[in-house]
Amino acid sequence: MIITAMIALRTLTPDAPAVFATHLTHVHTRSR
Repeated sequence: MIITAMIALRTLTPDAPAVFATHLTHVHTRSR
């Protein structure tokens, strides 16, 4: 499911990697 979201984000937004990295950082910080 995460991979599907990555592919969808990549097709929707050119800066998807940055957005995804920011999202991952938020999730990682929240889970701590």
